[in-house]
Amino acid sequence: MRLRRTAGVAQALFAVTLLGVPPQDNRAKETELRAEIKGTVIEAGTLQPVSGATVFLFRIPAPAAIANGGAFETSVTGTRGDFRFTPKEFGIYNVGAKKDGYISTDGPWITGPGSVASASITKERPTREVQLVVARPGVVSGHVVDDETREPIADLSVLIWQTLYLDGRKRLIPASEVKTAADGAFVSKALRPGEYLARVSPRISGLDRLLKQFSKEDLEALDTDYEPAYWPGGRDLMSAFPVSVISNGSVNLGQLRLRRIPLYRVRVTLPEGSCEPPEEVMIMISNDGEALDGLGTIPCAKDFLLRGLAPGTYRLESALPERSQETRRRGSLTFQVVNKNLDLVLSLVGGVDIAGTIITAEGAVKLPVQDMKVYIRPIGGLPWADERPIAPDAEGRFRLVNTQLRDHRVSITGVPSGYYVKEVRYNGADAGKVLRLNTDAQIHSLEIVVDDKPATLTGKVTIHDKAVNAPYVVAMRWPVNSSDSLWPLTRASGDADGRFQFTGLGPGDYRFFAVSATAKEKLEEPDVLHRLLRTAQDITLAPRDFRNVTLEVTDLR
Repeated sequence: MRLRRTAGVAQALFAVTLLGVPPQDNRAKETELRAEIKGTVIEAGTLQPVSGATVFLFRIPAPAAIANGGAFETSVTGTRGDFRFTPKEFGIYNVGAKKDGYISTDGPWITGPGSVASASITKERPTREVQLVVARPGVVSGHVVDDETREPIADLSVLIWQTLYLDGRKRLIPASEVKTAADGAFVSKALRPGEYLARVSPRISGLDRLLKQFSKEDLEALDTDYEPAYWPGGRDLMSAFPVSVISNGSVNLGQLRLRRIPLYRVRVTLPEGSCEPPEEVMIMISNDGEALDGLGTIPCAKDFLLRGLAPGTYRLESALPERSQETRRRGSLTFQVVNKNLDLVLSLVGGVDIAGTIITAEGAVKLPVQDMKVYIRPIGGLPWADERPIAPDAEGRFRLVNTQLRDHRVSITGVPSGYYVKEVRYNGADAGKVLRLNTDAQIHSLEIVVDDKPATLTGKVTIHDKAVNAPYVVAMRWPVNSSDSLWPLTRASGDADGRFQFTGLGPGDYRFFAVSATAKEKLEEPDVLHRLLRTAQDITLAPRDFRNVTLEVTDLR
């Protein structure tokens, strides 16, 4: 037998030599053949395959030869929208798709699959499958008329907003601004698939609202313009009901009738001592839960006039932008416009210093804090670029300087493996996920308690006993004390085999569920999370517990 095998090998080598083909390294060939990135390109909404799309493969980090943005490899999708790459090296790659007449579905408002995806190829997992989504642009149109005369309103600005939900609340992202034609019609093109609202604002808006110089007559005057309105739905953001624009879809919002109303004015006084000339004060305003709108700057200690304000609730924010974090002063004021002009005082004040400590729970091994950082972000406000995460010293002490007296969310990163954040205490009391600063407190202290007995939860997400690709799993401490305790979510993304893992969970009672990757953004919508938690699976985790579960995916349709 040995002789026959040896002879067989010799004959094979002889045949290769005769053919002029040199012997190959089978191990290198096996590595080359095993590495594979494949997938499909589909159209958003319809989920139909997109043939003839160009797919780009990028290496991360890019080799010097293509560091200027060139593709590592390209491919063209077949009739089933399919593509395949066989990289010669393991590593991390980005895959992107485009086609003439289509637009990207990636953006800050997209959390599901987009036209770019990442794939990591390793010896342990040499094959990856990705799905890329592109879309044809959509259109929103409508017609605006005067409510009294029924005549079309020409040259009126119509803002098109894409709606999303963040922490269970509706938010707006500007998509486009269009003007009405002579017949009152407007058309907004090149929209990505999503939910949209149209908003009509008074002509006095933006920078035109702020008057730095004004007379006594200006203080007493009223403006008249068309009433702000969201379309379709109502006069305020919460009552507005967005329309859905699909790939290559066209939505006509019909006729919007606007009525003329009086618009009011607000004189704002900045008290002396709030700032020092020649400093400039930045002024921002928001209405009805919208994002802050910058109005510009005004000289220090000068009164200014805001005009063109329709009845509603407003929030005014101010700050000294040129100052450092330690000396910055800010002002915040909420007011309501009803049926008259107003006089208000907006004081610029400093914040408070918070003395913080990261401590180890009783009975736990001393915590290494060298990689930990603490960061607080104002709820409803804007952090400044120099307000960065704070690293504690070797004893776990840190100081949050000049912190605004308002509600904040606390984030702790770099918690070492084998530990978890057990509790966040503000002035000795459990703060939960929201830090509510007490304006009457003489001192402000923050204690972050970390323990070394975390639990681990692993599992697999299935549907009808088949693994779900890249599921999105949420684990929530239960019961929930308040709506604020829901956010941010404790979540994990599963792999292609539906497997997921939570590490660093605090012992206690939890409810957990899983949804598909394409449905996870719906969790932000009002009441969706509450509804899912009511029927979610229960589990109790003990200190240092390790549990493995099988979880059926939840259908959100």
